[in-house]
This record gives sequence, structure tokens and C-alpha cells, in this order.
Amino acid sequence: MSLRTLIESTPLGSTLLVSNGEPRPPERFHRKLSNWNCQNYTGTLVSIETGPGQRPAFVVRQGSMEDTAPIVLQTRYSFDTSLRFEVQRRPTPGSARVVRASRRELLHVAANYGEAVKWLADNLISDALIKVVTEADEEIAEDAA
Repeated sequence: MSLRTLIESTPLGSTLLVSNGEPRPPERFHRKLSNWNCQNYTGTLVSIETGPGQRPAFVVRQGSMEDTAPIVLQTRYSFDTSLRFEVQRRPTPGSARVVRASRRELLHVAANYGEAVKWLADNLISDALIKVVTEADEEIAEDAA
């Protein structure tokens, strides 16, 4: 399966394993290990950018969207990257995604609709939508894989 097919069939909020395929260097090589960690991590798919006059790309945020920790690193990849991507986990049915409507960007993943409403009230984002993950979303993603 091509990277483009994988990303376009993966719902926002999915956990991805990003890898360059190289083995992890020993802890004593601090610089090599730091460089390796930049290209080998688990992250969340937060945006897919496809459209007329735009170079197709996608954005992965390091860490989990359920964490309350601040955003550490968010990286934009083109579909011709040499890195490998593997879907580790899709959003669970019943959870709710808060998405910026104008750019189709994931802002937050909540355990349910009520928590998403509370998060949105606390963060005051005017063009946000709440989308509940359904069993049908899960079936569509499995059929594409």
C-alpha cells in the first residue's frame, strides 16, 4: 500500500509510528540518538493537506492528542518522504474529535462528546466542529487497509 493511500484512508486522530528504518543507536551516542529520535517516534495524524494548487502533505504531532501536555513538535511531511509510517491505533468509536473547520485540522481528541464540548468551551475556537467517531468510521478505515 502506498503512503498516500495509507494516509488518505487513516482518520484524523490516529496514532502513527514514524520510522526511518534504522536501528536505535546506543545511549552513549547522544547526538546520534537525538537525530534518530527526530525520525523515529509515535505521533498523531492531525492534518491532511490536499487540494488544487497545493502540494499534498500531512502533519503528524509527536505524542498523543489525549495528553494534556503542550505541543512539543509538529512535523509536515510530503507524500514522497523516505520515512515509514504505520498505523498503530485508530480513534475509538464514541470518542469525539474537535476539528478546525477552515483547514481540516485536528485540535483535540476527547473520550466522548461531553468532554469535547467542555474542551471547546475552555479553548474558545470559533470555527471548530465536533465529530463523534462511529462504528461506521472504523469499518471504512478497515476496508481501506
